[in-house]
Amino acid sequence: MYYNDKIILDHHDLADMSYRYKAAGYIVGTTNGCFDLLHPGHVEFLNTAYTYCDALIVLINSDDYIETHSRIPIYNQHDRLRMVASLGCVTFATIFNDEDPSRLIRKLYPNIHFNHTKYGNDCVESGAIEAVGGELILINDLAPYSTTDLISRIKEEY
Repeated sequence: MYYNDKIILDHHDLADMSYRYKAAGYIVGTTNGCFDLLHPGHVEFLNTAYTYCDALIVLINSDDYIETHSRIPIYNQHDRLRMVASLGCVTFATIFNDEDPSRLIRKLYPNIHFNHTKYGNDCVESGAIEAVGGELILINDLAPYSTTDLISRIKEEY
């Protein structure tokens, strides 16, 4: 599957694909994040998440969201979407602009939602995944990488 086949921007179409996978007996997982400056920690996280499900849907924060909450993204949302979608462990990817992914999680109705342990069981997504009868799985740091640390290092060394 070419990565463009994995990008579904219409959330209704993405929900339809999620339902089809679930109806066929597949376990659908979701996760979300900025995925700016894609690094080995992101790849390890996504690969680990994929080991728990048959289809992994990645919800990528929009540029507007990132600019409102932290900084201007290094890569725009479409570049980040293409990079994430190119990974073999990612079944589908989309962009979302909400404050948190809860509304989209409720629409996609996944079996599992994956998050980093630093956000804990009380993460903003926990209510949505519980509402759809899904499971929240927290994944530990698998590699010592951080986009923020990487940006700082680049500023210091270059």
